Amino acid sequence: YGETIQDLRGLAEMLVERDDFDNNACRLAFAFVFGREEEGTEPATFAGCLEVFRATGDIRDAVRHYLESDLFCPAR
Repeated sequence: YGETIQDLRGLAEMLVERDDFDNNACRLAFAFVFGREEEGTEPATFAGCLEVFRATGDIRDAVRHYLESDLFCPAR
C-alpha cells in the first residue's frame, strides 16, 4: 500500500483504517446473513451497514443491521 510498516501491529492498524476494511466487513456480514454476495443492488442497505460498522467497529452490529433491514424482513 505504499507505506512503511515497522511491525505486525502497525500493519494491522494501517489495514483497519482503510475504507476497504469497512467495505469488506459489510460484504462479509451480508454474505453471512443472506447466503450470497452483495451485488451492489441494495446501495442504501449497504450504506447503512457502513455507517453502523464505522460507528462501532463491531461486526455483530453489521450483522444486526442486515437482520433488521427491510431487505431481510420486508413485512416488518
